[in-house]
Amino acid sequence: MNKAFMMAVAAVGLTIGLASYAPPAEARGRKVEGQVTGQRGTATVQGETTREKGRRTSNRTVTGPNGKARTTTEEATRNRETGTRTRDRDTTFANGETRSVDATAQKTAPGAYTTSRTVTTRDGDVRNQTGDFAVTKTDDGRSVAGTITTQNNGVVSYQKDVARTDGVRTVTSTSTFPDGAARSNTNTTTRTETGAVVAKDTTFRDRTTRSVDATRTKSETGVVVERVIVGRNGETRTQTGDLTVTPKE
Repeated sequence: MNKAFMMAVAAVGLTIGLASYAPPAEARGRKVEGQVTGQRGTATVQGETTREKGRRTSNRTVTGPNGKARTTTEEATRNRETGTRTRDRDTTFANGETRSVDATAQKTAPGAYTTSRTVTTRDGDVRNQTGDFAVTKTDDGRSVAGTITTQNNGVVSYQKDVARTDGVRTVTSTSTFPDGAARSNTNTTTRTETGAVVAKDTTFRDRTTRSVDATRTKSETGVVVERVIVGRNGETRTQTGDLTVTPKE
């Protein structure tokens, strides 16, 4: 199974972050299934998501054009009383190798929180990260500033700004490394009557860039996804997906 293709297919699905997770009060769920087609072939996607107060669980299986599958399970929790959020994600690859990410965010004071993140790689290596952040409300959103202590890159300075205006949500973030090099991201989501338009631009430490432009359009049975990716090497790839969404029994 082509790694780049599977990573791109996985990106079509919705993702959640510790800072933005907000589960609904009543338990509910949904099933998603369909196909995503790109230059490297067609993959089949199947997944389920269950939401309840303070908890969300999901699982997804992506089967590539060669019949090999990758499975991902994820659980996110939130406890308002203790100010704690967690997210645990486990991936099993087609060759049986696994990768896990366990993350926790803990509120320490009004507008302040700490994070910890442990990654166990496919070859068994374990990497740890910790962070300290302060959150400031702005007129149209919020600003987050802090530091991330890593094993391989030292202490990284981090800045993120979130703004919402007239159905448009813009998130910009910059990570500055000890050598002065930086990685920056700009992610803009525009809500439409039929879905959403997403534009994501990344500038890496070596000044190469990558862009993703996507549209999600509601259909009678679910959602149609279209993505155009311009890679760091300038290569352009396109993907289309037709996914059926049904309530989970």
